[in-house]
Amino acid sequence: MDVDPFYIPMPLPSVRPALCVYIAPAKIGANGDPHTMHLPTAIDSSNDIYYAVYVPSRTANSLSTSIATKMGLDPGSIIRTTIINKRGLRLALDDDVTSEMLDKQDMRVSVREIEYHPDSPQRQENNFMKFEKHIGLELFLAF
Repeated sequence: MDVDPFYIPMPLPSVRPALCVYIAPAKIGANGDPHTMHLPTAIDSSNDIYYAVYVPSRTANSLSTSIATKMGLDPGSIIRTTIINKRGLRLALDDDVTSEMLDKQDMRVSVREIEYHPDSPQRQENNFMKFEKHIGLELFLAF
């Protein structure tokens, strides 16, 4: 059997992301209030560029991980992700919300440190259970 020297193999099929969102880093107000993320002053005018984030699956964890990675954050440090809508409501990001998000949704993203306690006590001291404090990150999405 001869080999065709002009044969060009078909390219391998690429995996299409389940969702694409556009993010712009935003500032939280001086008092730590994330509701100011919708204001025009929340975005640095010298760097008002949105960045594309490709999310492999429509789950809250996948969206949070993809955004954290794009922002140069450790995805394992994200404790929770909260959506701030234009009326100021705080909504927990879950799989239901993520599955209904519009493709190519633009949003502002901000991060702040939060204290949290693991579910179980870490040590016992003087017959009292002690909960160790840990520091993690809360991701805010405004759209």
